Amino acid sequence: MRFVILLFFLVTTGVTMATHFYKADVDAIDDQFIVVLKDGIELEPVIHKFLADTHSESILASIKLRYQNLLTGFVTKVTDRSRALQLLMALPGVDYIEQDKIIRANAVAGSWGVDRIDQRDLPLNDDMTINSYGKDVNVYIIDTGINPDHEDFGGRGMPVMDFVEPDNGAIDCNGHGTHCAGTVGSNTYGIAREANLYGIRILSCSGSGAVSSSVAALDWVAVEGKRPAVASMSYGGFYSPTEMRAAERAKEMGVVLVAAAGNSNDDACFSSPAGSPDVITVGSSDSQDSRSSFSCYGRCVQLFAPGSSITSLAHDSNDGTKTYSGTSMACPHVAGIAAVLLGQGYSAQQVYEKIVSSATFGKIANPNGTPNLLAYLD
Repeated sequence: MRFVILLFFLVTTGVTMATHFYKADVDAIDDQFIVVLKDGIELEPVIHKFLADTHSESILASIKLRYQNLLTGFVTKVTDRSRALQLLMALPGVDYIEQDKIIRANAVAGSWGVDRIDQRDLPLNDDMTINSYGKDVNVYIIDTGINPDHEDFGGRGMPVMDFVEPDNGAIDCNGHGTHCAGTVGSNTYGIAREANLYGIRILSCSGSGAVSSSVAALDWVAVEGKRPAVASMSYGGFYSPTEMRAAERAKEMGVVLVAAAGNSNDDACFSSPAGSPDVITVGSSDSQDSRSSFSCYGRCVQLFAPGSSITSLAHDSNDGTKTYSGTSMACPHVAGIAAVLLGQGYSAQQVYEKIVSSATFGKIANPNGTPNLLAYLD
């Protein structure tokens, strides 16, 4: 695992307490911490004590986010990192502390992909024929936001939440989120062409963000999101225990979670949210049914979907398109399939099972330890 766990022992009035600190060894946000409380601990008194403690020592501390649904905790940005961390570890009721980390969109710079997923074999027949299109299903694209004015959304693309500073109302200023949403369900380039498409912004105009924002988005979707619901997560970073816990509890609350495997040509189990057993993790294939050269792989990947040279919607034009490659492009194909299945009456748990059981077996060249399954929808 590409993280470091430190165990700190604090001796106070003769009582020894142990607090886990997950220190990021890559992509750390040095002055920002995710604090997760034990079950049953009330949040606000802990925050109040921490702010009082930091104020008494002239440490500047702000509370960036509060978690009160999937887990109980908060995110804080501090000065005097070392002393602030000591104060955090001394707080009553803390389960563990995680150093916040950077996450990134998993992209490399009519689509053949939607054509590929409705047939078992090559060559492509230049058509997509399925029985339904995800009517009344809600897909939450957790990404860089969305361009709601793009004509190909037909009024179904809507920004709903923004967890990036400064808040711009979840309007896409990067392009990644709009492109992914287009693959999920746009009228021309999408799969679930009658689903509601909601943009949640956790990644900035540069395509990067924080683990803490990803957790906040899952927390919001699990409680505020309309059902039936799919969360499409085309981003990732190094392993995060908090992201793993949030994914587990969001699934328990009935959200279908789909994640990109990653573009580092490495074992997907090293990353989050791709390494979670509670998400459908998707690797990328090309138009010749080979694993894309960049795609992560391994036992944490459930299946492949088209991800190389995928055309979808542009954010900077209300009628334009762009072509990207990445597991970010593969993920929304499967999110779209999930939406169609939910629209057909499958339960969330049945969708997890159906996506794997109905996939086409044995078509991918060089799966590299990944189950040789290619996404399929009839």
